[in-house]
Amino acid sequence: MSRRIRKHANPFNVTEQIGLIDRMALFGREAPLEIDIGCGGGGFVFHRAGEVPEVDVIGLEIRKPLMEAARAKADRDEIRNVAFYYANANINVADMAAPGVVRRFLVQLPDPCFKKRHRKRRILQPALVRTMAELLPLGGEVFLQSDVKPLAEEMYDMMAADGSFRAHGP
Repeated sequence: MSRRIRKHANPFNVTEQIGLIDRMALFGREAPLEIDIGCGGGGFVFHRAGEVPEVDVIGLEIRKPLMEAARAKADRDEIRNVAFYYANANINVADMAAPGVVRRFLVQLPDPCFKKRHRKRRILQPALVRTMAELLPLGGEVFLQSDVKPLAEEMYDMMAADGSFRAHGP
């Protein structure tokens, strides 16, 4: 029997605290680190981990069943350079790593939360943009993409407004 997984989730219901990630305990090494915010079922995390095995990738997801399934797949397939957490990025990212440790953040196809009163639930918020800027080393990257043009434009504007980032590519 399959279990229904909600397409949308309220990030304010996810209050778990991750704290500082012990990369040696988690991965057995201190490799370059990437964080996929809103990783869903982990498809891109697994792709990235296989494509660049010298990098460790952490996926954060607010839908617990998706995170649990991704974690189970990583365990079953013995993929050692990935980890998944049930977490709200807006309350956890700042404490997960020391500045300079995370080399890339990824935010892909976030829920657009079209209703004006729900925009506060969007993943990308000015405080998270500032946190990413403070954690990334010089030359670090934030990869953003959306299939909703107004949301993509809003994310771009939010990153530009922070003043710490330079745009690359289309």
